Amino acid sequence: MSIIKDAKISFRSGNTVMQLIIINVFVFLCVLAVRLGLLISFGQEGYHKPFDEFVGWFAMPYDWYQLVIHPYTLITHFFLHADPFHLLFNMLAMYWFGIILSDLGGPRRVLPAYVFGALTGAAFSFASYYLLPNLWLGKPDYMLGASAGVMAILLAAATLAPDYKLHLIFFGAVSIKYIALVYVVLDLFFLSGSNTGGHLAHIGGALFGWFYIFQLKRGFDMSAGFSKAVERVKDFFDNKPRPKVRVTYRRPNGTHADFNALSSAERQRRIDEILDKISKSGYDSLSKEEKEILFKASKD
Repeated sequence: MSIIKDAKISFRSGNTVMQLIIINVFVFLCVLAVRLGLLISFGQEGYHKPFDEFVGWFAMPYDWYQLVIHPYTLITHFFLHADPFHLLFNMLAMYWFGIILSDLGGPRRVLPAYVFGALTGAAFSFASYYLLPNLWLGKPDYMLGASAGVMAILLAAATLAPDYKLHLIFFGAVSIKYIALVYVVLDLFFLSGSNTGGHLAHIGGALFGWFYIFQLKRGFDMSAGFSKAVERVKDFFDNKPRPKVRVTYRRPNGTHADFNALSSAERQRRIDEILDKISKSGYDSLSKEEKEILFKASKD
C-alpha cells in the first residue's frame, strides 16, 4: 500500500519528532486491530476483559511485583494509547513543541526529553501511589500514554526559549512559558480527579524537562551518554554502504571557523548569549551569523 510506503519514507527521512509520532500512531493502529479482532470474536459485552488484559501486558502496572516481572513496561507504556483522542492531543502537542525544541536546541534534545521525561513521570506517579495514598481516588491497575514525555518536551522548549511566541486562535501571540504554566496548573488542579496517576506523571515529566534544559544552560548535558548510545545503535543497524571519502579543500566559512576556534567554555557562553536573545526577542531577532552558530552547535 502507498500509505505504508509513505510512512516508511517519512520515518527514514523525518526528524525525531516525526519518528516518535509515527511510532505512537503505528502502535495505536496495532492496538486498534487487536480490539476489533476481540470485538468480532467476543461481541460488545465480552471483549472488554480480554482487551484490558492485552493492554495490561504493555502498560506500566502499579503493582510492584507485576512491574518487577514485566520491567519492559517501563518503556512500552509511553508508546501505548488505547483512546484515539488521548493519542491525538498528545501527538499534536508533541509536534508543536517538539519542533520548537528541535529547531532551537537541536534535534538530539527531543528523544532524551521524551524518554527520560516519561520515565521520570512514571517514577513520580508510581512512588506517590505508595507514599501518598490519600491523593488517590480508587486504585488504577496501570498507566499508559505519552503525556509525561510530551510534558517534558513542552517544559524543555519553554525553559530554552520562554518568550517564544505561538499564535493561538482567539488569543493571538502567546509566549510558550504561559502555555507551559497553564498545562502545569491544570495538572495540579485535576489531581483531585479520577486520573491522579496521569496528572502526577505529567508533573514529573514537566520537572524533568525544566531540569534538563536548566542543567544544559549551565554547561552540563545530562543526555550526552544516552545520545552517544543511540548513535551507536543507529550505526549498527545502518547497513547502507558508505561512500568513499573524498578529500577536498576550500576556504572555511568565516562564521563557523571563528566559532570553532573558540574554547569549549567560550562556545557555551556564545550559545547562552544567543539563547538569551531568543528568550527576550524571539528566534526571528537573530542575525544570520547567530542562526548559523546555533545550527552548527545543534549538530555537534
